[in-house]
Amino acid sequence: HGMTWHKATGHFSFLRGGKANELRPMWQKISTLVLDEVSMKSARSLYHLDQWLRSLKTKPDRVFGGVHLIFCGDFFQLPPVGIGYGGTSFCFESRVWRQLIKPARQLAPGPKFDAVDP
Repeated sequence: HGMTWHKATGHFSFLRGGKANELRPMWQKISTLVLDEVSMKSARSLYHLDQWLRSLKTKPDRVFGGVHLIFCGDFFQLPPVGIGYGGTSFCFESRVWRQLIKPARQLAPGPKFDAVDP
């Protein structure tokens, strides 16, 4: 079932031990994770998710502990909170993103056609 990023991660309080025991059983069952609104995820939050899943799944050599991720979103929409104030960057600028995503082609915009009503 779905839930918000902050409810599922407890604002990453599990990294500080806050909700670790409460969230651990839910996260241990996860095999696929859908991240919607990925444009709002920072490089740091993606790094923390990677480290958490590697530890939780006891697979330190597998990116995201072997959990399959599906990224959804539009990078031309909202950026991560704090972008442009130093220290915050887009998730696609992170090391873990570069390990996962290997772009084969870059799409360039084609010619624009204006619709003409008859």
